[in-house]
Amino acid sequence: RICKRFEMSTSSSRRGPLEGVESSLKSLSVEQLKTLLDDEAAFESYFEKEVPVVSQKQALVQQIKMVNIGFAHKNLTDEMALGEVLNEVQELRTIVQDRQSALRPKVEQVHVALQEDPRGPVIEMMQEAAIESESASRDIVETSGAGDWNTFVAELTQRKKVQHYRQQLVERLENTHPS
Repeated sequence: RICKRFEMSTSSSRRGPLEGVESSLKSLSVEQLKTLLDDEAAFESYFEKEVPVVSQKQALVQQIKMVNIGFAHKNLTDEMALGEVLNEVQELRTIVQDRQSALRPKVEQVHVALQEDPRGPVIEMMQEAAIESESASRDIVETSGAGDWNTFVAELTQRKKVQHYRQQLVERLENTHPS
């Protein structure tokens, strides 16, 4: 008995909600079956009355189709929007690359300028000034033979002091490292 009940429950559970359809259709005459096959309205009416699960399933299938259509429309809309965004990104990427290309030489100039010693021009100017002071000291020595001795010594001392200060400053600048 237990085995038979188990077999019956498993066989009926395999059929599911449509288990009564087969027996319902077997009880119909051949003429009634032909009418169901030929007349779509009769077919729909029979299954709505006899097996409401079929109409529920059809309604569910229809709902699933509508939801799928909605998702398809949304996906297409999103895909088109994404395409537009990708085009904008590509345009912006091109603009950025063009601007980077235009800036690259200027950036390289800045890098070169940063690598140069900023003290170079100052050192050159101080060396020229020291040479000028030395030249002025020689001029004083050459032209002061007939002048006042005290004036000569004061002028020569002042010029030599300026020359030595400038040379010392040049040496300090050359011996320090830029930071």
